[in-house]
Amino acid sequence: MEFAKIFKKVDRNSCEFLLIPYDSSEINYSNFIKSQRKRGFRQVLFNTELMLFLVKATSENSDIILTKIKMSEDAEDDIQEELNHWLLQLRTEPNNIYKIVSELEWISDKESIDIMELRFLNKNTSSEITIKSNGICLGQKIEKFFDSFVSKCLLRYFYEE
Repeated sequence: MEFAKIFKKVDRNSCEFLLIPYDSSEINYSNFIKSQRKRGFRQVLFNTELMLFLVKATSENSDIILTKIKMSEDAEDDIQEELNHWLLQLRTEPNNIYKIVSELEWISDKESIDIMELRFLNKNTSSEITIKSNGICLGQKIEKFFDSFVSKCLLRYFYEE
């Protein structure tokens, strides 16, 4: 399993999103963040609005399937159960993504972190990738997934909206 964290580097003329490998057995999290800040990188944190943006983006990319949405512990059990039900059906009924988005629109907010993590299946690589609200990515072949899907979504979210 690979682990990495998403960072942003902003220069005068450009912005770049990067996936930087992270191994918790070699360095603790706070020291890792501090070392990246010294290099000029800033963390990318995934608020609920950004998480929903990624969910919506799966409807535009037939190679990516959303397989899990983990809500915060404060969310009602019936919401999580309903999401799980629709997620199971996504492979055969891709339009269920709109039901999921509709169910979650009420929490779409830059100030909230009600969605703790998303898990995706990349059909091209047959690998699952998880993105956590703190910007940690884990799974197999995460760099390929980041380059082909996540970084493009981040550029659209931060600079085209």
